[in-house]
Amino acid sequence: MIFEIILTVVIVIQTYVVINLMVKTEKLETLIENFENQLTQSIEEINEIDDKGYFESDDEVGTKFKQITEIVNSIQTLRGDNDNNV
Repeated sequence: MIFEIILTVVIVIQTYVVINLMVKTEKLETLIENFENQLTQSIEEINEIDDKGYFESDDEVGTKFKQITEIVNSIQTLRGDNDNNV
């Protein structure tokens, strides 16, 4: 009888922990997706503004542009999206 009670308590605790971790993981995935979307949108806007490539070829602005592109590519690689169109 005592064994069954202890086993039930352990199962309930494990279920709570698994559900809690799943919720936290989903929140983190959503945060990363939103961050990636914002960075991708920023790159698209920069490309739209810089249609002739002046900013991208500039030393200071071009460096930041390349850093943003590398961050987006890193996030896509972590997510398993190996789409290098950006």
